[in-house]
Amino acid sequence: MSNNLPAIVNPTVNLPILTQPNEVQEYMLENLDGITPDFPRVKFPSGGNLAFEIPGEDEADVAKELIGVVVDQHSANAYWSKRFDGEKNAPDCTSMDGKIGFAPEGANVPWAGGCQECATCPFNQWGTAVDQNGNKTNGKACKNMKRVALLREGEILPLIITIPPTSVKAWNAYMVNLTSKLKKFYGVVTKIRLQKAKNSGGIEYSEGVFTRVKDLTKEEIEHMKAYVASIKPVLRNVAIDVSDYAVEETGAGNNTDEDIA
Repeated sequence: MSNNLPAIVNPTVNLPILTQPNEVQEYMLENLDGITPDFPRVKFPSGGNLAFEIPGEDEADVAKELIGVVVDQHSANAYWSKRFDGEKNAPDCTSMDGKIGFAPEGANVPWAGGCQECATCPFNQWGTAVDQNGNKTNGKACKNMKRVALLREGEILPLIITIPPTSVKAWNAYMVNLTSKLKKFYGVVTKIRLQKAKNSGGIEYSEGVFTRVKDLTKEEIEHMKAYVASIKPVLRNVAIDVSDYAVEETGAGNNTDEDIA
């Protein structure tokens, strides 16, 4: 993080990185040396519920919407050979860019201990998903998600929101909309809320709605750009686990072509 950032006067959003950039840098450098923080993870609820659960020190907070500045966003794929059984089992293969997947030694995939291109992966093809009854569906066995890091007001570290396959299309549309208006994702305040949707089988699920609340000033964007550069490598080191994709297998989270196409 640079020490030569422009001075901030009357920031439009309450973020310490905008009002105390040097102090934030000092805390991060001194307290997090060699540490990958356990960033709070927020998952989309199942069954069409319209509230997020945000991990807290004692108990989870419930929020109908999340508002903040996005400081990182990227594709993330994960494949589990076994269905979710309540245990925190690591995926058999993960990809942090949606392009190349890596499977550790002993994973239940043919390329265990190596890599596989996601585009040609046999588990990333339509028609490979299995429902709760063990029947094949039109979806993908590999879960194609988006990982978003959101810095909320008053915080210096973001929380991680993993957008499930059923809401990836909406997130991509939001990114395209920002791009068409020449807005960087860290140059605006974003609101994330939920709405009920139904799949072709009539099963309700929770779908993300993403909107731009306000724009940051040119000076604020310069500060955020430096912060993003410093926090991005740390965020990309956070491994994917079931907390990123622990939903009820109702058919709404199985990468169905009607959900993502």
